[in-house]
Order: sequence, then C-alpha cells, then structure tokens
Amino acid sequence: MGSGIKYTPEFRAEAVREVLDTSRPIKQVARELHIRPDTLRTWIARAKQQGLMKKKTEDTELETEVKELRKKLRDAEEENRFLKKAAAFFARDQ
Repeated sequence: MGSGIKYTPEFRAEAVREVLDTSRPIKQVARELHIRPDTLRTWIARAKQQGLMKKKTEDTELETEVKELRKKLRDAEEENRFLKKAAAFFARDQ
C-alpha cells in the first residue's frame, strides 16, 4: 500500500533526471530526496515506457560517437608524434 503522499509531476521528473543524468545510484538519490527507492524505480520505469527517455538515448549515442572520435584523434596524434620522431632520426643519419 502506498503512503498516500502525492508528489508533483515536476518533482518526479526532476528525481528521474537526477538519476539518469548523473548516473548516480537510485538508492542514493532516493535517500537524498526522502523517498523510497522502489518509488523512484517505478517513476523511472514509467518515464521509459512513456518515451520520455528518448532524448537521453540520443544524447548517449552522441556521447558514444564523441568518445570514438576522441579516441581516433588521440591515435592519430600519437601516430603523428611517432612519425615526426622517425623523420628526425632518419634525417640525422643522412
């Protein structure tokens, strides 16, 4: 049975956002907001069912792409440094 406490839609949305945007544990956020973890889990599940989490998925896809591109950039920079050293080594021999 529920406790009968009614939370505003804004409060619920903010609680869900706090968990998903910060990747903090549900228990920790629930404790800080003085709500039960099961209640927060229910709100998150409802938000996902209603498609409210679509934007976060798109953000996640963008973040993944950014990570991949940053890795490629690091690899290219490392390769560039190596080639500069190799060119200097061979130029010294001539």
